[in-house]
Amino acid sequence: MIHKIKALYDAGRGSSLHAIAAALGISRNTVRKYLALSAEAIAADQGQRARAKRLDAHRNYLVHLLATYPRLIAVKVLRKLQEAHGDLEQPSPRDYLMILVGDHQPASSVTGPDAPWDVPVHVITSRPELVERFRALGFQPGLEPRRPVLGGMHELIWLLAEAFDSQRSLGSLPGSPANPAPARQVSVGTLSP
Repeated sequence: MIHKIKALYDAGRGSSLHAIAAALGISRNTVRKYLALSAEAIAADQGQRARAKRLDAHRNYLVHLLATYPRLIAVKVLRKLQEAHGDLEQPSPRDYLMILVGDHQPASSVTGPDAPWDVPVHVITSRPELVERFRALGFQPGLEPRRPVLGGMHELIWLLAEAFDSQRSLGSLPGSPANPAPARQVSVGTLSP
């Protein structure tokens, strides 16, 4: 942020304080504060940005655990940590969105003979309005893909565009409660290649 402000200001030859504040979405007082900092103060401020992590309090236990069991997988480390120190989960404070797309169908040894070539697509987000948009498009909650499938992988980009189109109201999406027109035939995000 400091470097963006300095670059926009350009030693008085660039944008005004008001324009910088508007462009970066911060107050003019913040712009003034950062412009008044010397290069040494900026470097010192940048160097002190180490934030505490939730696992810092358990560092000694983790080091001991990994030294004792060097081949321990992450899931088991988490379980042992939870057994020793209780539940460590906390809700995420950040706004997040993940779209997980399988890169191939499951092996026939897992699904059996004559298995379809469907590839699962999972959407994980902290935003309830996106969950509703994807559900209106036919995605279903859960990890198990269900039939029928959405369509080919080439249709995924159009589904994403519909879900993220902020100009359309949720009621205008096919299959939404406000628009009873059927959504595309979809499962929990399963697409065919």
